[in-house]
Amino acid sequence: MQIPLVSVGLLAYNRPVGLRRALECLTQQSHGNLEIIVSDNASALPEVQPIIQEFAAKDSRIKPFKQKENIGALGNFRFVFEQATAEFYMWAADDDEWDADFVSVCLANLLNPKHHAVLSFCHVRKRDAAGKILQPNFSDTVSCDSSRMLRRSWQYLYHSGGNHSFYGIYRKSSINEWFFQKRFGSDHLALLVLLRQGGIHIDPRVLFTSTIGGGGFERKSFHKYYDSTFMKICVNLSSTLTWWYEFLRCIWLTPYRLREKLVLSFFTCIRFSRPRYLRRFAGDMLALFTKPEIWYFRNR
Repeated sequence: MQIPLVSVGLLAYNRPVGLRRALECLTQQSHGNLEIIVSDNASALPEVQPIIQEFAAKDSRIKPFKQKENIGALGNFRFVFEQATAEFYMWAADDDEWDADFVSVCLANLLNPKHHAVLSFCHVRKRDAAGKILQPNFSDTVSCDSSRMLRRSWQYLYHSGGNHSFYGIYRKSSINEWFFQKRFGSDHLALLVLLRQGGIHIDPRVLFTSTIGGGGFERKSFHKYYDSTFMKICVNLSSTLTWWYEFLRCIWLTPYRLREKLVLSFFTCIRFSRPRYLRRFAGDMLALFTKPEIWYFRNR
């Protein structure tokens, strides 16, 4: 039996230490039939390219690319995807790490027909930028093996909070245009639409290490998700309401049947009526008065 090929799209930008560790993890996977597409998004640090060339010279599975100019995170994200040739695909960040069996375990679960899965992932250990472990075993309870789309969607909408499963292994054909939208929370929207094709299966083993933090998590950066002044203002006034709006917008722009759109809209309203989102909204409102430096007009 031929071992399936898996394409890995590794995004590189100004993190040579993390990039080296990411390449070490990926090249040492127990599932060896990989193509590793590395795209350096015009890094300013001179240490980045030598690391890529070092690994490419000793491992023919690595396909190195260097962008002539910075094409933005989303542009680089799309670029590596477009280079992929395999039936199965995963994105990789240069500040994360994978245990040696990550690909083999996730791929086995993806290929298991009883899971009805189009995305396979695992439990996560979270660490901060300094390497300190914040949570040794974390997972959103979004795993659902149901063959029914609405049941899968309810599980996702009600229980998801993080986006870690976004970095699992996909059936490449199931990846939709929402993955490449410049919208606030586009990763969450993409996974919701993905559930039209099948489920998300989460393995209970901790096989992935995620580094938490970065400028994209800071509220003062949220306006960068939009080009229009109106949406820049909206996301700065309340990221929670903007996120709610984006879910509803996504549902009504996706070719669900009318009944499905109504049900999913109802599910979304329940999601954002939960206490954690109400607390988040209250935090939005409080920040307007206590942290005026976050306002769009002072950060554009």
